[in-house]
Amino acid sequence: MLNDYYSPWISSDLSSWTAVARPEFLVPMPMGTHIEQGRDNTGYIYLVESGQLMQTVLSQSGTERILMFLASGSLFNEMGLFESAFTFYAVDALVNSMLYRIPQDRFLHCLHQDNNLCLALIRQLTRKVAILAHQTSDLVFGNAYQRIAAELLYFVCNHGVPVSGGTMIDMDITQQFIAKRINTSRETVCKVMGKMTAAGILKKEQGRYVIRDEEALHRAVAALRDT
Repeated sequence: MLNDYYSPWISSDLSSWTAVARPEFLVPMPMGTHIEQGRDNTGYIYLVESGQLMQTVLSQSGTERILMFLASGSLFNEMGLFESAFTFYAVDALVNSMLYRIPQDRFLHCLHQDNNLCLALIRQLTRKVAILAHQTSDLVFGNAYQRIAAELLYFVCNHGVPVSGGTMIDMDITQQFIAKRINTSRETVCKVMGKMTAAGILKKEQGRYVIRDEEALHRAVAALRDT
């Protein structure tokens, strides 16, 4: 489904993590808290109990890029289970959140004992690979117009509200946010969205974008998928 295909969110049923989601590991992560994966708390694996987090990475030019978003049942810092050296990622709490801060040795012990935990980890890693593969495909084969069209369709699917003349994205979306998501400049996003506005595909009303021609966005994305 389009909703799942474009979603950059990771989540899963917390019951999948019963073996490691112990009450004594639960810690708060207030909104705005920043954790450097691979640099801070390297001896721990984090499981999101509740809240919303954003995972980012710095490009070679030093620009922050959004990789994905983490919700209940998602892990981070799990790469430390298998690799002693890996790319440094950062995680920021978008809202007040609660995490299970699980000692790495405890997580590994449970992996050896619990097949269901192994399956949960494999499913989550597979989901992350799928998101990154989708992003890579868009960056390699898609132009900025197609990538922005894909982002707008994702927002329509997840935050769209029917209004007169189209579908309003009921979310505060900035051009800078979209630029980070698709690895381009804010100026490029501004230019492309200006063209879309001139073509009657979208408009902005009272701080919200309204998609007036969703089919045009689908055609742009279909061209990307057929590349």
